[in-house]
Amino acid sequence: MSRLRTATVPASLAVLAAFVCTLLASLAPSGRVGAQDATDPATELLQRYAPHVALRVQAEECGDGERYVPMAVDAIFGRDDVVLRDADGDVVATAPTAADLAGGGKDLWIDLPGDALDPECTYEHWFRQLDASPAIYGRVVQEGDTVVAQYWLYWVFNQWNDVHESDWEMAQVMFDAPSIEAALQSDPKQYAYAQHEGSQYAIPDDDVGNVVLVDGTHPVVYSGQGSHASYFDSTVWFGSSASTGVGCDDTSAPVHVIEPALIVLPEGNDPPTSGEFAWLSYQGRWGEQHPAFADAPTGPATKQQWEAPATWADESGRPAAVAVPFAGSPTSDAFCQLTAWGSSLFNRALDNPWLILGGSAVVLTLVALVVLRSSQGVLMRALRTTWRVRRTLAPAALVVAAGVVASHVLLWLILHLTPVGTLTDTIGESSAWVAPLVNATQALILVPMFAWGSTITLAAVRPDVVAAEGATRRSRKVRTFWVLLVLTLVFAVAVFVFWPLVLLPSRFLVAPVVASRHRGSLSGALRASSHLVGGHWLRSIGLMLTMALIASTSIAIGAVILLLTSLTFLEAGLITGGIAMFLVPYLTMVLDEYHAVLVAAHGGQEEIEVVELAPSAPAPTSA
Repeated sequence: MSRLRTATVPASLAVLAAFVCTLLASLAPSGRVGAQDATDPATELLQRYAPHVALRVQAEECGDGERYVPMAVDAIFGRDDVVLRDADGDVVATAPTAADLAGGGKDLWIDLPGDALDPECTYEHWFRQLDASPAIYGRVVQEGDTVVAQYWLYWVFNQWNDVHESDWEMAQVMFDAPSIEAALQSDPKQYAYAQHEGSQYAIPDDDVGNVVLVDGTHPVVYSGQGSHASYFDSTVWFGSSASTGVGCDDTSAPVHVIEPALIVLPEGNDPPTSGEFAWLSYQGRWGEQHPAFADAPTGPATKQQWEAPATWADESGRPAAVAVPFAGSPTSDAFCQLTAWGSSLFNRALDNPWLILGGSAVVLTLVALVVLRSSQGVLMRALRTTWRVRRTLAPAALVVAAGVVASHVLLWLILHLTPVGTLTDTIGESSAWVAPLVNATQALILVPMFAWGSTITLAAVRPDVVAAEGATRRSRKVRTFWVLLVLTLVFAVAVFVFWPLVLLPSRFLVAPVVASRHRGSLSGALRASSHLVGGHWLRSIGLMLTMALIASTSIAIGAVILLLTSLTFLEAGLITGGIAMFLVPYLTMVLDEYHAVLVAAHGGQEEIEVVELAPSAPAPTSA
């Protein structure tokens, strides 16, 4: 009996110990996993400062917002629809595992299912099939007297201006400490977030500077939609180089913050060639091979910051990223849109160059035909006239300049002296309601001021024709102003809301000229314009679209200036404002020249009797 008791007691204790260990394991935080012991100082440091990730909310599948989450690479291993290929495209391994990637050379690449250059929603659908939970990789690196808690984020696809399979991003927290144990007893000296080929750093002060923290230690990484570049704040960011990315990164509200599971990588700079992290020694591409920006990235161990994170932060880092002014401007908006459109065209050209080149040639040819067929010398004659009477047009140019300045001043006053600015700071500078507010504010000043500039131009350009009393001149200016204002607003509604409405302002295209040169009512000017345009409607539509194209050149020039120079948004805006000072009078002269063409086409008869008023009888004199 005693022998039996001696034998059974240790067995019972073993069972009990196993049960307790299992219970404790089940009670451990599910959001934290690691390759190292949880009591290890490195793991403790990584857990304490593990970042949370802010993602733009996606309201519907394949819609606006972040499509992916950072995840473990294990989710793509062992799948039959994933293939490892060599430089010739031949299959090296189907459903590759970490062991298949171990020690792989630079000529290898992983082929995920889909066409990286024409992704549409393919990769999002595939990502959803993976059912991967959010996860990040962490490791501790020591460089000199600096200890770095480094975090790597793997995304299955980069769907931004540049598109490529797989995406590796990183963020790190740096400590001025001689050891990991000393780092645990100190506060961070610097945070560094990777952004495209560069980085941004933040040095905390008493109020933690511009780093958003959760629970006092976990920095929030605001991930750019699609690009996954890491930022310290929520807004739209400007980039015009390889280090900043070319285009606008969007981390704007609404966002939701996730807490990815932490996977602790093995210690040391030499990546393992066996085990679950053998993929760290793979030097090939993590996706399809393509030219330029569409080429897939290599893994973490191939990067400078893997072995020298402090040096990397010092050499590639900048203290601030450039936020696109949420108050915006046509120039900054055009920059974001043009870079996105140009990048999309470039990606498609890589995928199907002949189709894109042929399509572009057709579009350019059609635009040239519309311009040439509709203008027929009008544009050049207007240019010569504008130059000839440039001094006379100075007041009109000054009115345009005043409108540009006034719109920016009013916007500044609204954002700094009213509760609107405080509300904006609270809910996010790039919230959905801000753009309409900004556009409406600018339009309230710019549209009337531009219309008045055109009115002054028409009144000044033909003084020999407009020989009238002062009161009559003022009434004609008022009618001209209202015609221009209405036509501009209708054209804007047509462009942004309902394209068929573009037929309406084209019918009354020369009504401002008629109103400026003849007495009569507003409706009479419209009827006279309709009469003149009759039989020339297609040409009038073409000329109106040509004028719109010319008007947009100032915005396009501003976008190019932002792309190719180091000028600020304000400086680029001043340049585009200067261009508008010329364009408004010039486009008005185009209308005047076109009016002359239409009158000549009607045999020199303008049918102005529809707008002329009968001479009023002289007022009776008192006896």
